[in-house]
Amino acid sequence: MIAAPLGSVYVLHFASPYHHARHYIGFAADSNATRRLREHVTGQGSPLVAAVVAAGIGVELAAEWIGTRADERKAHNAHGTRVCPRCRRPRARQLRLFTGGSHAAAPTPRRIAA
Repeated sequence: MIAAPLGSVYVLHFASPYHHARHYIGFAADSNATRRLREHVTGQGSPLVAAVVAAGIGVELAAEWIGTRADERKAHNAHGTRVCPRCRRPRARQLRLFTGGSHAAAPTPRRIAA
């Protein structure tokens, strides 16, 4: 089995939303997300980031981690606000109670003697 090549998965955070977008998630094969950000800002990267820069919106490297293109896809599927440390808010823990659900057997009715 061939291992997927490692690189850098990164999240670019936009200072303000550009239409629907607030983030760009990308992959740098050489593990140099800073160089990749420089390319994006100078117009040699994503058309989305080029449009954001042209609109005068600031772009910041918000997160970077070692991963594969599959990890980049997982981050895309999770959506930017869930992986961006600037946007992610700590969520309160919720107590989950077992309610029976659809997989639980229905309780057997019992008659109570009067």
